[in-house]
Amino acid sequence: DVCHDQNKEASKMVYPGMLPDHFLWPIKALRDRAWLFFTTDPAKKSELLLLFADKRIGAAKALFDGGKVGLAVETASKAEKYLEESISEEQKARKKNMDTGPLLDRLALSSLKHREVLEEMYNKAGEDARPKIVLIIDYPKRFFNEIRPMLIDLNRPLPESPFDQ
Repeated sequence: DVCHDQNKEASKMVYPGMLPDHFLWPIKALRDRAWLFFTTDPAKKSELLLLFADKRIGAAKALFDGGKVGLAVETASKAEKYLEESISEEQKARKKNMDTGPLLDRLALSSLKHREVLEEMYNKAGEDARPKIVLIIDYPKRFFNEIRPMLIDLNRPLPESPFDQ
């Protein structure tokens, strides 16, 4: 079953590497911004933004699991901004008649994974952190629902959506 295999694949997370609480983080963040600045191809930029989004959501999970809830929520919020920018760049690439089908597949799966991580954080968070998580928890759902018609238009297989239940 293709959708089941895709969802299984989505459950894997990108290793975040250095976390935002590391003293060298500002240098890494500056490198990432420079990398984005010099990437002009919208499809490549979308892929790069997706990588950064996935690394940030992985970092948010690691920070949360390590008890750094405030920084975890801030990092998760940045992950969702990167994911949103990735979708925007994919749309630019598609307008230039670039084949973005595989990228859309990954964007859909990442949206589902981001939502899963945010729900897990919400369910484990204390009452003080929950209102902050609530502010960002629906972004991945919105992104997934934005991507879904694009996948349908391209006759791409749709991953199973937890939002339909």
